[in-house]
Order: sequence, then C-alpha cells, then structure tokens
Amino acid sequence: MTIQKTQLEPDKQPLNFEIFNISGTSRTELYLLMHINEEPDDWETYRSAVVKITPRAIEVVYYIYNWIQSMWYSPSGKIYLASVDGEIHTNASGSWEVLSLGKYSFNYITGLPDGSIVCCGSGAGIFSYDDHQWKLLNKGLPDNCDLITIGGLSLDNLYAFGKRGAVFHYDGDKWTRLESPTSKMLVNMLPVSADEFYCCGWSGTFLIKRKSSWEKKDAPDEHNFYSMIHFEKKLLIAAGNGGIFSFDNNEILPLYRNMPASNLTVIDGNLFAVYGNAFYELNNEAWVKYEPDFGSVIK
Repeated sequence: MTIQKTQLEPDKQPLNFEIFNISGTSRTELYLLMHINEEPDDWETYRSAVVKITPRAIEVVYYIYNWIQSMWYSPSGKIYLASVDGEIHTNASGSWEVLSLGKYSFNYITGLPDGSIVCCGSGAGIFSYDDHQWKLLNKGLPDNCDLITIGGLSLDNLYAFGKRGAVFHYDGDKWTRLESPTSKMLVNMLPVSADEFYCCGWSGTFLIKRKSSWEKKDAPDEHNFYSMIHFEKKLLIAAGNGGIFSFDNNEILPLYRNMPASNLTVIDGNLFAVYGNAFYELNNEAWVKYEPDFGSVIK
C-alpha cells in the first residue's frame, strides 16, 4: 500500500492525532477512528473523525466535535460509533445519524456472531441492537458499575468487564456478578466457545475462564494489555509500548518486542496494529509502518 501525501501549509500548526482503531474488510480500503485535539489538556478541543484510506487517497467520511470512544465496522460495511456522551453514530441507513441513549457514557461497541450489536459504559449502561431498535439490558447490574468492554457469542450468553476486575454474566434475562481473580481493570475479552473465553487488562493481567473456573497467567512484565486477536492459530496481545505478546503453549511470551501496539485487527487475512499516529501491517514477518498526512485532510 502506497499513500500519497501532501504538505501542510507553512502557517498551519499541526494538530495532535491519535489512531484509536482500524477496521475494514479489505487492506485496500481501511477505516481509522481518529482522536484529534489542539491542546492535550483542553477537553473542549477534543474531536473525532472516521478516516477512509485507500492506496490513492485519504478521505474524512465523518467528523464530529465529540469524543468517540469505540468503532465497530460490520461485515456489511456499516459503521457504528459509541461516544462518551451516550450517543450512537451510524451510517447504517446510508447517511450518518445520531441517536442519544440517555445519561450513559459509552466505552465500547461491537457485533456478536448472532448478528446483534452491543455497547457498554458507565452507570450500568448496556444496550443491545436487535430487530432495528436499541434495548437497555441492565437488569441485575448495580447502578454504579463502570463497564469497559463487553462480548460473547450471543445475546443469551454475554460477559461484561470493568474497573477493579469486575465481571458480569448475562443469561438472556439478567446479569449476575461473578467472582473475579483480579482487582485490575479488564479492558478486552475474546470468546472461544460458550464455556470459555480470555480477557486481559492493566498490569499484564491475562485471565482464562473455563465454565466456572478461572486461570490466571503471569506476564513477563507488567505492561498494560489493551487488546487481543486470533491470527494464524495464535492468540496475540497488544501491550502498548511493551510490544506484542503471544499466548502459546499455555504461556505468555514476547513475540514482537519492538512493535508498539494499542490495538490489533485482522483485515482480509492481514494483521494490522495501531499505535499513536501511525498504523502498521505485518508482511512476511516484517512490520510496514504507515504515517498518512492526516493534517492535509483534517482541519
């Protein structure tokens, strides 16, 4: 992939960019969720954009003065965004629409294998999208729980995770809090089957749940774990500036120590990573770095 760049105008001050997520169905048409701010400590200057990248062009397809916390790109090519203001932004109807779901601040949105969509956030804010409507799924949740991530295989077998190691299970009717082997914040989960999943979080936390039992794995160091992905029969873990680890032979081992990653994604059989203002693609065991000129399209 070759991306043409243009130079910033001489009097234009560069903005601060961070790639938060990368999605797509083809390596030649990628969608990036960008965070932009003029002043790092000034919340009012925070903005978000969805940027489309092809081999020939960089294009902003959505731009908003809001902090979009999570993006899910559906298999059909529809984009769903969840904001800290409790809004869902989507182009599912062909044009961008915004729906406010109330007082909640969302942290994560994703699709499930059964075709439904779920999102979670603060104040017991868990919603599902099914049959063309959003439904609140918070029966059994304490009002003060702050949920960071959610996942599962279907709406009748969901898990939600949050601060201080909180774990909740949904059986299709209500949520039940489960005993957790950690007090660290859990930020990502990866289902394997109806009875088994992995989850990871801060300070090298990596957990496996099989039916009613937990297994806790020790990481080589205490780098925060941000996301996980299955790729070529391996389970890979993004550890920020600590690199990329693999879970292999029941051990967590360093795989790409010099490859920083806050998010990992497989697109059309290719492994991508994002970190800071760049994204990377694995090509024959070598990482190719892309640094598009976002300043030329985001003003």
